[in-house]
Amino acid sequence: MASRDSTYRRLSRLLALAFLALGLVGRAPDTAGTAFAASTPAGVTPEMIAAAKKEGEVNYYTSNDINFANKLKAAFEKKYEIKVNVLRMVSGTLYSRLLQEFDTGINAADVVETTVMEQFSNMKAKGMLQPFIPASMKLYGRPGYYDAEHYWHATRIATSTINYNKDLLKGDMVPKTWKDLTDPKYKDKIVQGHPRTAGASAAIFFNLVKLYGWEYFEALKRNNVMTQQSCVQPNLLASGERLLVPCDYPSIPLAQAQGLPLAAVFPQDGVFLILAPAGVLAKAPHSNAAKLLFNWLTSVEGQNHYAQAGFLSTLDTPDLKYPASFPDPKSLKLIESDPDEVKKWWPGGLKKFAELFGG
Repeated sequence: MASRDSTYRRLSRLLALAFLALGLVGRAPDTAGTAFAASTPAGVTPEMIAAAKKEGEVNYYTSNDINFANKLKAAFEKKYEIKVNVLRMVSGTLYSRLLQEFDTGINAADVVETTVMEQFSNMKAKGMLQPFIPASMKLYGRPGYYDAEHYWHATRIATSTINYNKDLLKGDMVPKTWKDLTDPKYKDKIVQGHPRTAGASAAIFFNLVKLYGWEYFEALKRNNVMTQQSCVQPNLLASGERLLVPCDYPSIPLAQAQGLPLAAVFPQDGVFLILAPAGVLAKAPHSNAAKLLFNWLTSVEGQNHYAQAGFLSTLDTPDLKYPASFPDPKSLKLIESDPDEVKKWWPGGLKKFAELFGG
């Protein structure tokens, strides 16, 4: 296991350099951001923890699977005796909710976490986030994983997979590549998330169009693919109504923990990386509890929950333990996305997808 974990740490360094080259790093810090970083200690103080306990609760808006979000909730509540109110939605819907609340002055959210980088760039520009430096900052050490002014820090990196019902798909029926899903033998067997609402689906579809063009999705349409708001569909797959879904790996350990017969394929033609940022809202109603929760999510303790759920951590430390069932990253064809390309592709890509599948 030690060699596996050291491989993950090497991968973390390589990914950070790749994200840096691709432009995921924020622009040069502005004067205010530089002053904040220079004058503000990382983490939380005993006084902040005491104030957080007086606040008594924290509102956590996340696109994480609800079962995993509840695991994080339970661990944090046990440690700090502060109630966590979880609001779980897919990334697009959650972002729309935040914009609506901000524009109407509701200010209910404390911490937000999604899988769409552009949402955090937009929220920062609108003044919706406040800067905060977590105590684990030195373990990040890779500029691609956090905003230069510390308005957001990534909490996890998901890997894209083809998830399937292992009881009902066996042998040659188990796909090996994304391209395999266009085979007519998978007609009426596939469900997919919608890129308008599901961040993981948006990342997957962008890369598939880049690899194979829109002809790929025209072939999927001929296979009568079902489209849902989210790509996390464990019960639909377990029931046999649909048997495969392009999604991400972390939904699989959660489904298996519930006794569902699901497994994942890491496609040979590419495993797309999905970076998930998080931040503290500028007008968080429980500001101290918000910082405490965010600090814990990005700590080694919090990150071990992510690692055990099958996410790659953004921290570079030997103290993280990954599940033995996760493949050696060196065996995977890992593909990063250029955020500038994604931003340019998005309006036309979403329109084309809607023409094919609705929504």
